[in-house]
Amino acid sequence: MDKEIAKSLARLTALKANIPQHNVGKKYADEFNSVVNILEEFSGDNLVEFKFPESEIKPIVVSFNMISGSKSYSAESFCDREYLLMKLDGVLGYFTLSLQPNEIKEQIGFHVE
Repeated sequence: MDKEIAKSLARLTALKANIPQHNVGKKYADEFNSVVNILEEFSGDNLVEFKFPESEIKPIVVSFNMISGSKSYSAESFCDREYLLMKLDGVLGYFTLSLQPNEIKEQIGFHVE
């Protein structure tokens, strides 16, 4: 396995293990997309369906006036934790499936030309 791909997969694994339980900031989605871009470059695969969409990163409601119905939003943008985890699992699963068969073949002595 290419070292850049291995490093990128390690970064995704670390990202997954360290996503906060609440208020997942934009920086986590940005980091995810940055790593997916690297994986795309070094693997040669089109990974656009795995990227976290910018449209899913938005401010959250921080206060609500029940009388007027007005809302105040955070200055910082956030993303949905479960959706980001789904995207992470998708990329990690894809590379697990695409890399594993060759490694298993090499371990048991098969050589495919």
